[in-house]
Amino acid sequence: MFNKEELLKKLLKNILDERIKRLEKRASEQIDDINYEKNIYNSQILLISKLSSINIKKDSKSNHQRRNTYEKPIKKILEKSIKRTTQINNDKKKTKTISKTPTVTILRKKKQNKNDGKLENNEKPKTPLKIKKVINVTDMKKLPSNIKNSKASLNSISKSTNKNSTKTEPKRPVTPERKIKDLKLKKEKIKIDDKKLNLTAILENKSKINEENKTFNLIVSNDILINTISGFLDEENQYNFFSCNKSLIKYLYNKLNISYNILKERNGISPSSTIENKINSIKMKFGTQVIGDSSPPLSLSKGTIKALEILNDAKYKDIFKNKDLNPPLNEIIIVYRIFFQLMKDNNLNKIKDDKIFWKTAAEYILSNCKDNLGDFFSNSLNYFDLRYRNIYEIQKIVHGNEDKIKPVVFSNICATTGLVIFLIKDVLEYLGIIINYKKNIPRIMIKYLEYINNNKNTLENYISKIKNAALNI
Repeated sequence: MFNKEELLKKLLKNILDERIKRLEKRASEQIDDINYEKNIYNSQILLISKLSSINIKKDSKSNHQRRNTYEKPIKKILEKSIKRTTQINNDKKKTKTISKTPTVTILRKKKQNKNDGKLENNEKPKTPLKIKKVINVTDMKKLPSNIKNSKASLNSISKSTNKNSTKTEPKRPVTPERKIKDLKLKKEKIKIDDKKLNLTAILENKSKINEENKTFNLIVSNDILINTISGFLDEENQYNFFSCNKSLIKYLYNKLNISYNILKERNGISPSSTIENKINSIKMKFGTQVIGDSSPPLSLSKGTIKALEILNDAKYKDIFKNKDLNPPLNEIIIVYRIFFQLMKDNNLNKIKDDKIFWKTAAEYILSNCKDNLGDFFSNSLNYFDLRYRNIYEIQKIVHGNEDKIKPVVFSNICATTGLVIFLIKDVLEYLGIIINYKKNIPRIMIKYLEYINNNKNTLENYISKIKNAALNI
């Protein structure tokens, strides 16, 4: 049993493990993409809010402010240079001293004299001075001491002039609208790049999926392998397994056909003995007045009541202390499978292995019966599930063993089970699973046949729907 379970785990892992990993990876990538888009969106909102808070001033004011910031240090330099030139004119050394001073070009609105562009001794500038953008300062040793102190201002001027000299066209002012437009362009570019990356990832994943589909199709086409896997599953999980993929629909079709044939066989349905014929024969046997609108409660026979009283003797508990039931003692297991199928809210009826079932059932009975075993079985009537769906499950267990459900058969094998069988027989006759017209309840028999007829019609409709798809695979 252990080797089979390990084999099943390995087969399911080979089939489903890679697909689950791929789905987890895809989910994590999508979460990362969503977080990335969220961060971009938040940063864009923050930038727009900052831009909207900026007060845009007119160009004239901004130019005036810029001019004031740069002109103050430059005016001081120019005033000192003018004083220097006037002193040179008085000393009659115009030509020699001018060559040693830095070349600072001064523009005036008024025309200069023809005297080589030099100022007269007592002439004062009437108009505000304007500085040409380009100031060539090559040798710092030739500069006067008053100009050397303003090295930082000259450096800033030279840097700005170098930039302007390389770019002939003026820069456009960066407006909030321009920034928003640039952000949109960047965002669109990022989206295009992401689409390209996603497209390449999709193509790569598609090739991997195609390869995995080939291996999956090889597994699905192997009937022996699929039947081996489904053999480890109960009926409900088999239906879930065969319904999980289109490629497995042919196995679902076969499973439904098998269930349909078993349904008809267990309930004696054939072309000559239909459900309608069975209902009509019950009505003729008991009459419509006897059937009534409600079913009478379950009542135990005198023989059953006496058998349960005998069970209160402590010696009848010994069988439940026996963990291993060797043949023919193992035949009593069917009685306790029927009992626990009747009981509500337990999972013992789902245990397939007889040894595990008996061990678990015996422990349950010993732990719940306290001192009196007979009282435990008589009180269990209050917890019996007598719905039509459960009647169908009980009939699955009883089918083919109807002749064995007799006290005479089990009393020869096990004294305890020979007394418990009285209770089981009364319940099966009440539900109509064992035919005894003196004890059968006709209304329960008819309602159960109607339930079977609905299941039969549902199976027929579903089989006809998937027939074409199953046969074309």
